[in-house]
Amino acid sequence: HRANGGVLVLRAEAVAGDPELWAFLKGALRDGEIRIEERHRAGGPPIAGALRPRPVPLNVKVVLIGHPRWYYVFFAVDPDFITHFKVRAEIDADVLATPAEITTYVGLIRRIAGRHRELTIDDGAIQSLLGIASRWADDRGRLSARFELIEDLIAEAAVHARRNGAAHVDAAAIAEAVTQRRRRNSRIEDRVHESITTGQVLIDVAGAVVGQINALTVREVGDHSFGAPSRITARASMGRRGVINVERDVALGGPIQQKGAMVIQGWLMGRFARRVPLSFNCSVTFEQSYGGVEGDSASLAELVAILSDLADVGLRQDLAITGSVNQRGQAQPIGGARHKIEGFHRACLDRGGLTGTQGVVVPRANERNLVLRDEMAADVAAGRFHIWSVETIDDAVALFTGLEPGAADAAGDYPPNSVYGRVMAALQFFDQHLMLAHEV
Repeated sequence: HRANGGVLVLRAEAVAGDPELWAFLKGALRDGEIRIEERHRAGGPPIAGALRPRPVPLNVKVVLIGHPRWYYVFFAVDPDFITHFKVRAEIDADVLATPAEITTYVGLIRRIAGRHRELTIDDGAIQSLLGIASRWADDRGRLSARFELIEDLIAEAAVHARRNGAAHVDAAAIAEAVTQRRRRNSRIEDRVHESITTGQVLIDVAGAVVGQINALTVREVGDHSFGAPSRITARASMGRRGVINVERDVALGGPIQQKGAMVIQGWLMGRFARRVPLSFNCSVTFEQSYGGVEGDSASLAELVAILSDLADVGLRQDLAITGSVNQRGQAQPIGGARHKIEGFHRACLDRGGLTGTQGVVVPRANERNLVLRDEMAADVAAGRFHIWSVETIDDAVALFTGLEPGAADAAGDYPPNSVYGRVMAALQFFDQHLMLAHEV
């Protein structure tokens, strides 16, 4: 009633939570009037002589705001919705980091900081906050539009600044707030990495092993996400089954993970089965994984492990890799790249410190997502830790084995000492002996 003649703003989740209310709202907008309804008498017998107020004329514009899920789950399935709400606007969770947007963003930061009247915020703190906003957006070229998170971080930093007797919020206060927040939320992360450090979860960060590779995973615990390495192993033998996805066979692999394994099979057939059948069995699994696996972000690692075991070539254990692969052998981008890199960096630190050769391999398309923590960025800049980006499976094989992957000649043969030449020799050996066994 107070909004009559103007604009009424409603929370979508409140309306969706009461379907009867939604029906009343549609009726009022349809008829252009507000009826006085006594909900406790709905469906009851009419009372003779009871007063019934006349409807109130209604002229109002209604705005519904809320999370996209409310639209797709509740409102979009109602055919009457588009009749009454003809304008829909999607608000992006982040913005492009253009000079104009950065100027606006800095103004908002100063305005938020101005609520702490006894403190000011310096340029170093603003620069740190812009980096954090880019990290939250998971993109170097964008800034998170969730200003309420920036406001919470400034409020925490202001507490640390007052405690230290500072007259302004500086970069050190922002860093202290971030560190304390991570410490509060990282109980499970600490336990996961502790199990790696103590050897309960087997992860190597040095040496070379055939058919074994460090993949990278991301775990989400509420609003806290973190990465950790996970060992993938491959064991090949004679047979006709091809890639055997252990997770799929025991119902621990989700559909996308299973698709990744089938894509690997497709690449192997296209590369090595042009003239002879693809005659091998190779079981691939995530070691010490008991809670299920989903996603194809480890398919690049799985393929490298398979090629290693077929070629009998060792893989560097001081490297970890993440990325999806398609049937053409191209490395495809994945999510959570920064968390994954930081997870292996921490594992290396906990397992004896950085050696200067350790690092992570990511798809080249993920370069724009690498907004890393300051301490890790310092190790990369100093050459104590490395990040490589690859475009194809060939790049990854060369990096992990130190050998040439090998290019096929006009006859389809690979150089004998190349990785693919060794793989082809093993596959031909398997095929010949399988044929002999069949003849016998």
